[in-house]
Amino acid sequence: MTTWYRRPSIGLALGGGGARGLAHIGVLKVFQSEGIPIDCIAGTSMGGLIACLYAAGISPTNLEKEAINLSRFSRLIKLLNPTPPRRGLLSAERIKEYLENLVGYDKKIEELKIPLSVVSVDLKTRKEVLIQSGSVIDAILATTCVPGIFSPIERENALMIDGGILNNVPADVVRRIGAEVVIAVDVNYVFDENKEWGQMAASSTLSKILPDFAIDIYQAVIIMTSAITEEKLRKAKPDFILHPQIPPDVNIFFGFTHARNSILAGEDIARRLLPDIQRALKPRFRKPGKLHLIDQS
Repeated sequence: MTTWYRRPSIGLALGGGGARGLAHIGVLKVFQSEGIPIDCIAGTSMGGLIACLYAAGISPTNLEKEAINLSRFSRLIKLLNPTPPRRGLLSAERIKEYLENLVGYDKKIEELKIPLSVVSVDLKTRKEVLIQSGSVIDAILATTCVPGIFSPIERENALMIDGGILNNVPADVVRRIGAEVVIAVDVNYVFDENKEWGQMAASSTLSKILPDFAIDIYQAVIIMTSAITEEKLRKAKPDFILHPQIPPDVNIFFGFTHARNSILAGEDIARRLLPDIQRALKPRFRKPGKLHLIDQS
């Protein structure tokens, strides 16, 4: 008989969280420097954006350079088109042009070296959709399409919006792809039982920009997303859940100017869990096999 020893396949699930999702870059930096392999990757919203760029071959170092460059308000504002479309406050055209220059306008998911799955939601069917083929740029725009901010993305008779509505940290997706060790990165707020949410919101720059009713809506969305994510992760049972300690005043929409702090938070949590992750990657007896993508696009 032949005995097979190989390391388990590693799947990385990157969660949504707007500007807070820049912490994913820090996680990827540590994994790359320490030789932690990524055999497949899935992402939602900002996590979907980072997952797409990484799978497309953009190194964590270059991702960091882009994030720091965009942390300058003068550069960031140039991506926002003040001419609103019919179903959103902003047009995504300038963002699309920026991504095309970064990735290439015709890059396909099928061409990527790392198996990739991006989570979106179809407004018509009200169901989660996994994008595993087609244009990388279209996948990014679909998973990051925040309702009310951007118009839904039309794709194969569907109206695609931000995947965080139903699955903000897609640990279950990489498990179904075939990952044997699943690492999930959740960049949402970690609620402290000893500190009221109101205190966190009051310290945020949001309180200086938005009226009170908008702050209430923002808090409600964060609470709902956190509750759904907690339940989804409980069922998915990832082997590791990384919660970067991102300062609470680094908010989803206006936290891009704090890019460096978010990236450092990602590096810190990755290094703290690195010994445990490395132990989980030791070769063990396995039947020979490979990752298999499930086409639910």
